Amino acid sequence: MKKIILMDMDGTITPARKPIEQIMIDKLNNVLDKGISIAIVSGSTYGYILEQLSSWSRIEDPNVWVMPCNGTQCYHQGEEIYSLNMREAVSEEDWKSLMQLLFLGMSTVCIEEFPITGDHVSYRGSTINYCPVGRNANDAERQAFKEWDTKTNYRAKFADDMTKSPLGAIFKFKVGGNTSVDIYPIGWDKSYAFRHFEGFDEIYFIGDRCEPMGNDYEGYIKAGQFGKITHGPDQTIHILSEILEGSIS
Repeated sequence: MKKIILMDMDGTITPARKPIEQIMIDKLNNVLDKGISIAIVSGSTYGYILEQLSSWSRIEDPNVWVMPCNGTQCYHQGEEIYSLNMREAVSEEDWKSLMQLLFLGMSTVCIEEFPITGDHVSYRGSTINYCPVGRNANDAERQAFKEWDTKTNYRAKFADDMTKSPLGAIFKFKVGGNTSVDIYPIGWDKSYAFRHFEGFDEIYFIGDRCEPMGNDYEGYIKAGQFGKITHGPDQTIHILSEILEGSIS
């Protein structure tokens, strides 16, 4: 029986934007040694994923797939298998309207609460990452934003407002990680990755943002009984152990 485990990155395999730890490397290697395949399905870019997994020597194992941008891009043994293009999938008018709304959204951010560091709107080919504090933020700046966002619920409210706008008929707006909102055409969510593994008998999915506004939600739902919610790398290791032991289906 062919099994594969699709896994989110930040908050699932690693702490947000942190390198993979040795205990997780050992567990992933254990999964591969048991004949179970792994796919890393992250909202991040290929470069970010490789940076966080740089100490995992089996990243190019034949049974490992790296799937950036919700699985709308796919790499296997270091080679690109496919990559969708968001600019080609939407009209120029809708693209410009989206950009305008994102920059208007930035104007509502309370800059007195945390630093504004730059690189706030990152186009990743098949997705956009909107980061109010900026991708250039250091750990302290990210933590300051996280505390403010927890208090104000800014990202969830922003994603909800955008979903209710006319652009909500074209784009999905999802809370991702601790600092961002992921944006992509409808249907380009983490359930997209599943179509690449139709020959597998069991497809698991593990993610930490599995609430309806979270960017793991569609992957979690698509996996059905094999969908697993984690609250961090420690719990992910426990879930992987249970899958290996056959104590959960």
